[in-house]
Amino acid sequence: MEVTFNGHEQANTGSQAQCEEGAAGCEARADDCNLPKATRRDLGKQGAGGRSRGGAAGRALEDRNRHQLYELAKKRNIHGRSKMGKWDLIRALRG
Repeated sequence: MEVTFNGHEQANTGSQAQCEEGAAGCEARADDCNLPKATRRDLGKQGAGGRSRGGAAGRALEDRNRHQLYELAKKRNIHGRSKMGKWDLIRALRG
């Protein structure tokens, strides 16, 4: 079965829709499709939490996204912050 997403033809393979090779704009979405189901579910819950707060930063560091943590690390002048991921930034901010 073929499904159209953002103007690109995709083959529906059950729980995931796979983009045709070379279809522009599908690369970022395809990365999400390759994640384990539990990870996709948890990312969805994390996004829902941010939307329920109206996009405002949460009180706990874990509730903030990488950009918000990066800006906090910038204010505290933490070196190497540009190469850190979310959890590295949390450790650095707490340490």
